[in-house]
Amino acid sequence: MSPTPTLALAALAAVLALVGCGAGGSKPAATSAPGRRGGAGRRSRGAAQPSRSSLPYEQNLLPFHAAPPSPAQRRDLVKSGETRIPVRLKKPGTVSAFGQAQLGLSIVRVANATPVESAGPGTATLDLRLTARARMLLANGRPMLMYVAIKFSGSRTRQQLTVPLNG
Repeated sequence: MSPTPTLALAALAAVLALVGCGAGGSKPAATSAPGRRGGAGRRSRGAAQPSRSSLPYEQNLLPFHAAPPSPAQRRDLVKSGETRIPVRLKKPGTVSAFGQAQLGLSIVRVANATPVESAGPGTATLDLRLTARARMLLANGRPMLMYVAIKFSGSRTRQQLTVPLNG
């Protein structure tokens, strides 16, 4: 044999070893990090996933959006028993709301709003009114954490607002 083919094969083996193709005595590349489950066919924990900040806001996905009441609106709700919640609508439909709070060991409805029908996109205003039991508890100085659920006729989802009320 001539020395040229042997030298060429040795050079080829060295190049393949540097590239990591497994020629020669090199180890095969690891398919997953040590100590973690998963192989080449599974999705590893280090795989790139979309972060929560890159996803569109929830309010952009819903056909409606309501902002929680301001502190002044919450004080007026405690004093008078009613407040207004503006809801932005992207399409026509009926919007309604109710409020719940945990009183003792049970969850009780503590506020209701009359449904408002909208003929097109725009702002609908819900009049939220506390029940007599809720007004009595707040008048006696008891704080309450109310959850207001806002529903829209064209959507399956509800928007939940957390409203702390101090008696």
